Amino acid sequence: MKITLTQFRPNTAEAVWTDCFAQAIAELHKAGGGVLTVPTGEYSTGPIELCSNMELHLEPGAVIRFLNDPAAFPLQECQY
Repeated sequence: MKITLTQFRPNTAEAVWTDCFAQAIAELHKAGGGVLTVPTGEYSTGPIELCSNMELHLEPGAVIRFLNDPAAFPLQECQY
């Protein structure tokens, strides 16, 4: 399965793409994996959690800018 990030649109005027990344990745997860393509442009986002069997492809000129807001990145308890 192939999905382009711009198939999803931010709900806010600030154009934060966090929910769009999450929705696209959830679709790929349901399909068992695939490719998420990020077209040319700038995309502000909070955390991105990738799933198994997926590829994140950035086209030339695509830039992912993570928000400069610590509250957008809650601590995750985990064990390795």
